[in-house]
Amino acid sequence: MASRHHVTLVSMAILAGCDAVGPAPHGVGRAPGALACTVPFDPDCTVSLPWAEGFDAASKLADVGFQVKDFGNPALANWVLAPDGELGPDKFLRFRWTPTANGVKTIIFGPRIDCHTADPMAPDGDSYNKLSTTTVQWRMRFRHATGGKPVTLRLVLSSDSGTTWTPVAEWPELSGDIEYGIFSYPLPGDLWKAPDLRVGFQVEAASTADVQDLQIDDVRVAAGVPNQLVKSFLLRCHSQTGDCSSSASYDLVCDSNPKPSDQVPRCEVKPGESMPELTMGVCERYRLVACYDDPDACYSSWNFFGFPASKLDGSPLESPPFITPEGCVSGSGGMCPTSTGGFICSIEVAPKCQENLAGSYRVGVVTVDEYDPKKKPHSIFETLSKLTITVLLEDGFIVWAPNGGATDPEAMALRNAIASTGRKVQILRDILVPKDLSKYSGILAVLGSRGRTRLVTEAEAQRLAAYLESGGSLYVEGGDFWSEARQPKTSVHPYFKVFTLADGPAGGKLEGPAVGYNFLDGLSYALSQGPVNNYNDLLGHAPASGALEVLRVSDPTPGALAVAYEGLAKSGKTYRTIASSFPWAGLLAGPSPTMAALDKYLTFMEKGHPGCQGQKGCEDLDPCTADACVAGSCKNQRDPQCIECMDDLFMADGVTPSCPPDQACVQALGTCKPIFCGPVPCTVTATYQGPALPFSPKKPAEAALSVSTGGTVRAVQVQVRVTTPYRGGVVLTLIAPDGKSVRLKDPNPSDWGSDIRATYDMGVPLPKDQSLATLVGRGLAGTWRLRAEAVAPPGALEVVSWTLRAAVRQEDGLSCQADDECASAWCDAGTCRTPQPLSTLLYEEDCWTDWPTPYKDALDALGWQYSVATGEKDFLKALKAGGFDLVIYVRYRTQSAPDVIAALKSFVDAGGRLVFSVWDPDFKQPLYGLMGIDGGVTYKSPAPLNAWEPDHPLFARPFGVPATLSPVQDTCIVDGARVTVKDGVAVAGLGGPGEAGQAAVVIGPTGRTIYMGEVPFLFAPEDARGFLANQIHWLATHGGM
Repeated sequence: MASRHHVTLVSMAILAGCDAVGPAPHGVGRAPGALACTVPFDPDCTVSLPWAEGFDAASKLADVGFQVKDFGNPALANWVLAPDGELGPDKFLRFRWTPTANGVKTIIFGPRIDCHTADPMAPDGDSYNKLSTTTVQWRMRFRHATGGKPVTLRLVLSSDSGTTWTPVAEWPELSGDIEYGIFSYPLPGDLWKAPDLRVGFQVEAASTADVQDLQIDDVRVAAGVPNQLVKSFLLRCHSQTGDCSSSASYDLVCDSNPKPSDQVPRCEVKPGESMPELTMGVCERYRLVACYDDPDACYSSWNFFGFPASKLDGSPLESPPFITPEGCVSGSGGMCPTSTGGFICSIEVAPKCQENLAGSYRVGVVTVDEYDPKKKPHSIFETLSKLTITVLLEDGFIVWAPNGGATDPEAMALRNAIASTGRKVQILRDILVPKDLSKYSGILAVLGSRGRTRLVTEAEAQRLAAYLESGGSLYVEGGDFWSEARQPKTSVHPYFKVFTLADGPAGGKLEGPAVGYNFLDGLSYALSQGPVNNYNDLLGHAPASGALEVLRVSDPTPGALAVAYEGLAKSGKTYRTIASSFPWAGLLAGPSPTMAALDKYLTFMEKGHPGCQGQKGCEDLDPCTADACVAGSCKNQRDPQCIECMDDLFMADGVTPSCPPDQACVQALGTCKPIFCGPVPCTVTATYQGPALPFSPKKPAEAALSVSTGGTVRAVQVQVRVTTPYRGGVVLTLIAPDGKSVRLKDPNPSDWGSDIRATYDMGVPLPKDQSLATLVGRGLAGTWRLRAEAVAPPGALEVVSWTLRAAVRQEDGLSCQADDECASAWCDAGTCRTPQPLSTLLYEEDCWTDWPTPYKDALDALGWQYSVATGEKDFLKALKAGGFDLVIYVRYRTQSAPDVIAALKSFVDAGGRLVFSVWDPDFKQPLYGLMGIDGGVTYKSPAPLNAWEPDHPLFARPFGVPATLSPVQDTCIVDGARVTVKDGVAVAGLGGPGEAGQAAVVIGPTGRTIYMGEVPFLFAPEDARGFLANQIHWLATHGGM
């Protein structure tokens, strides 16, 4: 980091200023031969010109005579002497937002300064001050708090011991940042020669929290004015080394202010800069020549006080090693304007083909007005001229860091990590600088997190979009880039196929871990809890887009942190994007090295999907695709009939419509399914369409609808539309005409979503102690009511509409030719007959799943009564006691005793019906031969169950069941068995239809047994409940036929 070369001047100035009237500040360095100061600064001390603040040698602000005066609530604790920050590493003045104070109007000011010596007419005045001017100068950087209220900053002066203050410079109602710079202002009126001047800086804000950071350093007051940059020009040197000063050794590239007669282009000077922008290759060499004027140079003052000098400025600007100041010489004329105080400074820019130096640099060239450490300080001002120098590689990767270039720590981490893989890489501040982006392998944009977010302009977005149209690859990490509330949508956003689930988690911090999916499967990272983790957006992939959520978190709010997409541009070329809301540098190595994720990202950007080793490496989290890893490549086959959903109205983006009116979003699956009332279609529909009913604490919202259809309830479904800002605080209750109530929804404090658009219980399960089956057999006709209450703040809701769908119990005896003509029965000899419930004994032991009672739920769906055995002894005792027509035996946690298996065989031999599913099949037991099975093997990874006979009643009657049932959890030690069929009928299996040794659901040769080879607990209840009920229905209607 470049030194600012001012410490010696500061020390001498302070000592000289306090010599006559009081002690100097404690601890300040001193010139050779000067007396040591050993006591604190005397607030009554008056310092003389030139004066500089002396922060570096102080331990606290009072050591150098600084005081705070508040005109609002106290803010003394917010002003500190800081050693760390952008203006470091030397000490500087900082205004912090903590501790928070409201209604602040505070001034910090320095010691009393005697400026009378600035008057050249005074007996001891400065005869070199030909402009009769005194100037105050300081360095400053201000950051406004994101979303904060306006803040006003002022430079204020007082000449009456701080009683009144005169604003000299003002930045009113700031809602944005002030870029770092050196600021200089001449003192107005007679203040330039005031004997008791005080210089102060004022902050006025509704709250200190509106100020993210204010940093001030190198405060100076002296007679005269700073140097002025008059013009500058660029020279392209003909050789890497040697002469570049004679006209034959360089080409004049441009002039910042050419004369009309000059045949040279005008240099491009960016806003906020004063020197020409330079873009060059790594093997080029340039000289930047600057013409300056010292307006108050006279009587050979340089000879007495020192000649102007130049250097590179330090933090927060950059000082790369290939930029070398070459000094300054007096003179003017020629290419520089003629001036009495003219001088010329130059710097050389020569990367010397070192590719590691490629990148974009924000550089400051500083000229010191009069600089000679051995001479008495006089005009201690500095002039800062900023420019951007970009050294371009011809290929490789670009890390675009508009927040600070090589000073951005997240960008530097990415750049260094990419370089460590042997790839070429450079950091650029301005993505508009390269003329042709298409030659680069990829662009990684680092936009920062909340508090230091850089918004993308439309011009930048159009340039990136054009790059993608050329077949480019773009990675963007930004904590707020994806939220329209923070970053307006740009022309590049549609290329990412993402939407924002949440504008950061409720508490602000993502706790992690971040877990990899798809091509990041197997990776897991802790998350930094530092400033980069600050309300980072939570993402989702656009429905049915093919985008891949490759990095996700679940705590405190579920969502994706990174989404990858490969698509076809309008140009017909393939482009790739990675949307990331959390910086790669914020991933902490733990179970997985952070380079593992970056390697996968870079491979995806260069070549596409990195390939797979198993099904998990192809999981796209799309409920409408079947994912498989085939020969190292992913195959994601979409079901054209499947509709993805978040709720009954919308897909996950909250915009795209989802389910048709007669379908419900089964939220456990994320897909729409036709609404059935138990095993049959709903035949009665009644809807409340408004007006919208609001809730009040004194009166719950109750929306009533009337049903005129007679009969008794066979099954009901309830579709609800409720608007509310806080879904987690809502309770919904359905009330039947006879007063029977069923709670549809309980409060859930962790659900911060808005609105309810759901179908109960097909789409969303009821609370564990509630069931719509309790309404079965009750009268359908009458008034049904939906009660809605907001039991937790913010308590607002409206019932917009709700629909009751019902199936009615019908009399038997209708004529038929096939089963599907009977709404709830089977066709027996040309007549619909409802199967009579069988006397059933149920033994069900799950394997630590979220759905421990699948067959119990299936029996409930059929409306059957049944007996439940709670243990093996209880089961064996009940079985041997007899009296049962059907036994359902499901065991997946403990082993099945041989005497139990023998008893089941005896039961079947005696004419009983059996549904059988266990985790430890012994295919040598005679029971398996009785079920038509010749042998098999168990397996330990859940696999989809495919219908081998999709039209078989097990997949159609009375419930419609998907042709493929996919497990949704994996908690069992053994997940099922693949079997070989002897003389049974295999209706479903794990492979294709009829594939040897892959059968999973087998109907025995007598028609009285069903072997369920895959664990029933692992499926989604909405699909598997119907399939299991169909098994029971089959045995009741066809068993033994």
